[in-house]
Amino acid sequence: MPRHLRSAAAGLLAAAALATAGSATAAPVVPGAPRVAGGSASASIAGIPSSCWAVASYLQEDRTYSEMGLSGSRVTFAYPTKETGKLSYVPIAQVVRTTVETRTGIRHDGYSVSPGGTVQHVVRDWSDGNVMRTTRRTVQSGWTRARALSAGSGVVYAVIGDKLRRYDVSSTGSLVDGVTLSTAFGDVQTIALSAWSSYGDTLVASTSSGSLERVKTSFAKDTATRTVMRPSGFAGFKAVSTGNCGGTGEAMLGVSAAGKIYAYYDRDGFLKDAYQPSGRLASTQIADLPTYSN
Repeated sequence: MPRHLRSAAAGLLAAAALATAGSATAAPVVPGAPRVAGGSASASIAGIPSSCWAVASYLQEDRTYSEMGLSGSRVTFAYPTKETGKLSYVPIAQVVRTTVETRTGIRHDGYSVSPGGTVQHVVRDWSDGNVMRTTRRTVQSGWTRARALSAGSGVVYAVIGDKLRRYDVSSTGSLVDGVTLSTAFGDVQTIALSAWSSYGDTLVASTSSGSLERVKTSFAKDTATRTVMRPSGFAGFKAVSTGNCGGTGEAMLGVSAAGKIYAYYDRDGFLKDAYQPSGRLASTQIADLPTYSN
């Protein structure tokens, strides 16, 4: 996470490497990130602790990679001053799988799906000089019906048509050994990793009917089960991204169809199967952008 985001989330660096089973983020917070220019929006969010955080990435209208981070009641935005090799298309689905510190900055490793169904392994090197160098290579094709991607530990999840599929990530970044976990995901619009274990991953999904659901996957059985956490309020959402509250609950960022940012807090960490609405953050800076990625 760039220092511009990280500075607004002091004390949250323990999430750097998915350190404990049961807590995860698709784009782990890492030290040594570059200083970047950016903007911010603040709001008073009733009932959400200052320890809560969540991170999401998105593309600006010119397809420049950007990030937003929640820290308590504040959302901060960061983006490079220059990105070389950026995507030549607006993805229909994308995900940042890992973020690691390098000698000169940070490296984002993820995947992007073009409108023509080409899946690319995308690596973005974000230097301390605030310049991003993006490289990509094709690893799959035929994903024209893809709608959402998420990533667990060593795996990538994809909603393609009515299927939820899981792929292993090879040592070279290829997606291999794909398996269908469910054929009942035709209504799912977004997915985001919430937690992981050696037995399976937990995802959060939003649906076309507006529900917010928990998805439990099994590595042993290659299955996925869904539980409704909230029955309404999430129709048309472009993205959801989960975070943490220092072990005392769960936080989530959501981007609505209108491009508004919503922050959510679940004080029981899924025990009651319901996110407690904590307020709304609206920012014209990211409104109406073409695509978002958890």
